[in-house]
Amino acid sequence: MTTDPDGIPMGADDDRHEDAFDLVMPFVVVASADGPYEDHAFAAGWICGRVDGVLQTRIHDEWTTTVRTDLVEQLDLVAMQWGYKMTTHGGDDYTDEYCAASFKRVLG
Repeated sequence: MTTDPDGIPMGADDDRHEDAFDLVMPFVVVASADGPYEDHAFAAGWICGRVDGVLQTRIHDEWTTTVRTDLVEQLDLVAMQWGYKMTTHGGDDYTDEYCAASFKRVLG
């Protein structure tokens, strides 16, 4: 089952998330907003923290989300920490910058 970042199930034709990559909540502490933190590093930490938070609840036996491809190696370690196996897959709907990451629980 594919879900949005809030865990809400969504289908392939679900256009409610058409602007899913637009920033709904701006990061105000990043360099581009005159803050002290580098933009890409802050965003990477935010994404990894979100995935870590979802997986540590262990409420999903399987979960798929879209992630930046440059975070795949780190997210694989996050998955292992919580007893999940991560696989990635792309397709015509994904750019080189993003891919789908699926997490499947392998440990109780």
